[in-house]
Amino acid sequence: MTITDEANTVAGAVRSGRVRDMELALTSGCAVDSRDEDGLTLLMLAAQGGHVEVLRLLFKQKATVEAKAEDGSTALHLAASKGRLEAVQLLLELGAVVNSVDAQASTPLIRAAEEGHTDVVRHLLQNGAAVNAQANSGRTALYWAAVGGRLETARELLNHGAMVDLADENGATPLTVAAQEGHRDVVRLLLEWKARIDTVEADGGTALMLAAQNGHADVVGLLLEWKSAIDMVAAGGATSLMLAAQNGHADVVQLLLEGKASIDTVDSRGWTALLLATQRGHAGVVRLLLEWKAAINTVAAGGGTALIFAAENGHADVVQLLLEWKATINSVAANGWTALMLAAQNGHAGVVRLLLVWKASIDTVEANGFTSLMIAAQNGHADVVGLLLEWKARVDVSSAKGFTPLLLAAQNGHRDVVRLLLEWKARIDTVEANGFTSLILAARNGHADVVRLLLEWKASIDTVAANDVTSLMLAAENGHADVVRVLLEWKAATDTVAANGWTALMFAAQNGHAGVVRLLLVWKAAIDTVEADGFTSLMIAAQNGHADVVGLLLEWKARVDVSSAKGFTPLILAALNGRTDVVQLLLEWKAAIEMVEIGGGTALIVAALNGHADVVRLLLEWKASIHAASAKGSTSLMIAAQSGHTDVVRLLLEWNAAIDTVEADGWTALMFAAQNGHTDVVRLLLEWNAAINTVEAKGFTSLLIAAQNGHADVVRLLLEWNVNFDATSAKGFTSLMIAASNGHRDVVRLLLEWKAATDTVEANGFTSLMLAAQNGHTDVVRLLLEWKASTDTVEADGWTALMLAARNGHTDVVRLLLENKAAVNVKTPNGPTALLLAALFGRLNSVELLVDRGALVDLADSDGFTPLMAAVQKGHLEVVRLLLEHDATVNAKSRAGDTALHYTARTGQIDVIRLLLEHGADVNVGGNNNCSPLLIAAGFGNVEIIELLLGQEASIDAQDNDGDTALHEAVYKGQFAAARTLMEHGADVNVANAIEWTPLMAAAQRGHVDIATLLVEKDAAVDVRENAGRTALSLAAE
Repeated sequence: MTITDEANTVAGAVRSGRVRDMELALTSGCAVDSRDEDGLTLLMLAAQGGHVEVLRLLFKQKATVEAKAEDGSTALHLAASKGRLEAVQLLLELGAVVNSVDAQASTPLIRAAEEGHTDVVRHLLQNGAAVNAQANSGRTALYWAAVGGRLETARELLNHGAMVDLADENGATPLTVAAQEGHRDVVRLLLEWKARIDTVEADGGTALMLAAQNGHADVVGLLLEWKSAIDMVAAGGATSLMLAAQNGHADVVQLLLEGKASIDTVDSRGWTALLLATQRGHAGVVRLLLEWKAAINTVAAGGGTALIFAAENGHADVVQLLLEWKATINSVAANGWTALMLAAQNGHAGVVRLLLVWKASIDTVEANGFTSLMIAAQNGHADVVGLLLEWKARVDVSSAKGFTPLLLAAQNGHRDVVRLLLEWKARIDTVEANGFTSLILAARNGHADVVRLLLEWKASIDTVAANDVTSLMLAAENGHADVVRVLLEWKAATDTVAANGWTALMFAAQNGHAGVVRLLLVWKAAIDTVEADGFTSLMIAAQNGHADVVGLLLEWKARVDVSSAKGFTPLILAALNGRTDVVQLLLEWKAAIEMVEIGGGTALIVAALNGHADVVRLLLEWKASIHAASAKGSTSLMIAAQSGHTDVVRLLLEWNAAIDTVEADGWTALMFAAQNGHTDVVRLLLEWNAAINTVEAKGFTSLLIAAQNGHADVVRLLLEWNVNFDATSAKGFTSLMIAASNGHRDVVRLLLEWKAATDTVEANGFTSLMLAAQNGHTDVVRLLLEWKASTDTVEADGWTALMLAARNGHTDVVRLLLENKAAVNVKTPNGPTALLLAALFGRLNSVELLVDRGALVDLADSDGFTPLMAAVQKGHLEVVRLLLEHDATVNAKSRAGDTALHYTARTGQIDVIRLLLEHGADVNVGGNNNCSPLLIAAGFGNVEIIELLLGQEASIDAQDNDGDTALHEAVYKGQFAAARTLMEHGADVNVANAIEWTPLMAAAQRGHVDIATLLVEKDAAVDVRENAGRTALSLAAE
């Protein structure tokens, strides 16, 4: 209901319990369920205030008893929370729901228990309140009574059946929270009601742990009397003793120790109760633990001991105590740090003195070679440094990287420490690993007071570090003007050069430190020195856009037109990087505007390249040549167009740039813009009447270039401007062909809509469809077919689109062409079909498609070479299987007479041979020169194939037209293993060929001694003669 002023007035009457005022308000028409500014109804306000008579009046006026506030509270919740017993009784009589829940699922009982209103709790329970109801967090009325130490409320709840161990969502029970809060009487009550004493919360904590952690000694004592497990551990391994020690509860520690708590248990980090107490500085607890014989030198996971932690945190009383109890004084942590080092790091002078008195090792080094003195110096603890020096710490000790205490103090600007070390005779010019001295480090980091101090102590001012940098260079680089001034006053060399040729002036100029630049110039720094690449300070400042530095250098007469090794001038560098203010300044100082860098670029050209329109305008106003060209002939207009800088292109055109100038390869600004798809630039050039049909050296026009690169919007624009639609490149390519070849579907569609001829051919006879098919551009192929492109046009060698797609394995294209009636069995003049090509290149999916669409599996080329032969020759096993399953003739012969088995015998594909044999391949068929597959395998020495063929009853002594057998062939080729296998299978060792040569004669004549020996062992005839009368011996002698 809407809140009104009237409602707020009535609410005031309710809060005050003014019944008469209420009656008048209601009689005057005030709504009975009105709400105040907090959203409470009149009934809720009366219940909250315990105004029973007002409640009766409101109820008579039909007030909604179960109305809820924004937090879900009802009138009963509010009465219960405030302990208004009579109001609770009346509300229940009037029908209030006893177990109504608010937004957090709390009931009136939970609210009353939380506040300890025992009489209200009792009445609610007597009227059916759910004693174990849980709010959203899982907390019950008993839980809240325990939290607040409400003893009588808790007793009442227990008497009415409250579950003593019902836990919340975090595992906390009434016992654990009562112990945590220190409510001893509630803890005792819960224990008497059999609460589980060692229940653990989600984090592993028990009632004993929580009481110990919070120092509730009386609760701890009670829990121990009730036999709570004293050494249980929480999730991180902490015990009750650890928690008490960590928080300094000495009385609890005493109790736990008397209860036999394990004193040296370690948690997951290796920490004991003693370590935790020492870290926090609880001297009383530490003393107590030591008296109870705690292990004093236990090491935590990181290597820390009790003494180390106490020293680190500056607990001098604990350190004293540990030393008196014989703690090992020089123990080291995992990183090599000792107690002395940690105390020195944190500036705990008292602890440092104490450790030294107890004979701590003063010059121990940690993992990086640092000593306590170095650590104290690094952190600027002058009192600790002085103390360590008095105790004879080595003043010039150095770390692994060469740092000494003086270097570390100087680097960090600790002037008092630096002075102290110098007074103790620290070597002033020691260098660390990179050659840095104390002076260099102080100068680099801008510590002017330290720099002055070191110079007063005679530090070498011009020492060079790595890369030959000096103190002055580093101070200048980082803009430390006060340091630079000090160094100059002490006569630092201004013009020393670093390894790359840089001077202090260059470093300052690079980073725009005008104050430092002025200082160096006043002190006569050389202004035009050049570094390794030929850059001067002016060039460096100009490149980085530091106009104030540029102006300063020019005022001091820096050479304005100096050029680098690559021809860059200050003006070109400023223009290249878009430094308009610097360009203006240089021009005012008469910088030469037309100088060129090594690539022929002028300031105008490089500004156009990077799209710096403001610089371009400025240069044009200063009469820069708009027609100047780079080494390749590119003008500012071309370069801006190529890079897509529309604003620069417009500016150049307005200044009358020549729009159709061509560079070395014949390209124009329009072509460059078209190439890179800069539509806005293309439109602008066309509006300025750029020649649209100019051709470059290879015959490409802007349209061809845009089509090649897939820029459909540029293509459309050119078409709308009446570009020569039929222009072709030097090789006869049209825009449609180029787009199709590169798979630019959107461009292809656009060109087709503009009536591009689909079947035009280029110099080699390729059509757009062929080019798209060859490269596997399925979407383009589909589009061309929709526009009626011819599927069966042949190029110069007789290839069709289907053949090209099949050869390259573009299955989707093959399918698409076949669906569009492409001729499946057409042959080239040399004879290969699409199927043969797909088989030859192992395109299994394409082969399957072609066969399914009627490709003839035995259709051979002009040499009689079949798809099966092609597949076996290349070892494409699955293609071979597919062809055989589709009834390819396994024993078909090529024009040379060979079968598929012959070809496979040559390539040695054993799996393919097995497959052919399974499909009936003839093992004894004669091929070219009547050679059998066995004879071929023998010549190639493939023993596995020989064994396989012989197992299939291959004729072992079959002869070719020259009379040679497989054994002859193995001998000719020196195939020892093959020859031996054949002989083992009974090959005739004395068979003679057409000229009466036996295998032995062949072995002798070829010099194959191992095979000849084997033949003789197999009883080969030694003295038999061939046609010319020679024996094996005489042949060997020849």
